[in-house]
Amino acid sequence: MSGPSWPQLVIFDCDGVLVDSEILSIREATVALRQEGLAIDEADVRDRFLGASLQTLMTQAEADLGRKLSGDFPGRLTSATLAAFERDMKPIAGVAEAVHAIDAMVCVASSGTLERIRRSLDIAGLRELFEPNIYSATMVARGKPHPDLFLHAASTVRIAPEQCLVVEDSLVGVSAARQAGMPVFGFVGGAHHAGTNQAELLVEIGAETVFDDMAALPALIRAAADSRRPSPSAPRS
Repeated sequence: MSGPSWPQLVIFDCDGVLVDSEILSIREATVALRQEGLAIDEADVRDRFLGASLQTLMTQAEADLGRKLSGDFPGRLTSATLAAFERDMKPIAGVAEAVHAIDAMVCVASSGTLERIRRSLDIAGLRELFEPNIYSATMVARGKPHPDLFLHAASTVRIAPEQCLVVEDSLVGVSAARQAGMPVFGFVGGAHHAGTNQAELLVEIGAETVFDDMAALPALIRAAADSRRPSPSAPRS
């Protein structure tokens, strides 16, 4: 008797996967860090902090500076980032159609705060596709690259890790999924990946496949599901 079809849950990162926001986040983080006196450019911010939580960014920036950031830094950066989202953010092309075509439960698990995730999805017109299954790194002890957030999402809806598929665009996200025991696809269709070798890096760190067109996701999932089905037993002689 065959078990339930795979995957039972598809876990999407938000920034750079559902919404084309990372190029905006990187720009605003660079401005805010430079205002604090840190010599850093957008390429450095992308390489060091893509997919990381605000707390991780602050901890590493403070280590670089050898002092605490300004007390208003998190609020200032969050406000500037959300303002940039309101002005310029767009959904990743084809997301809504892809989600509708996936024959599994879907959720969002992101390093952002719940407020930021929900606002991003609202701006992009995607929130109703995922509500109430929206999970933030603020809900767990450790953010990506630790597996806590993905495991929290799966346990909340009572689905085993091996029955999940994660869609991620960052190295820390792919690493977190692998540590959670979840297969992961790498997505490189966001504007922030243009001209980079992110696809190769995601494969190196454990992405099962990498793609840059969200419209291709349902077919990629079906192909991966087919590859996981056991071969028919050979007839006995």
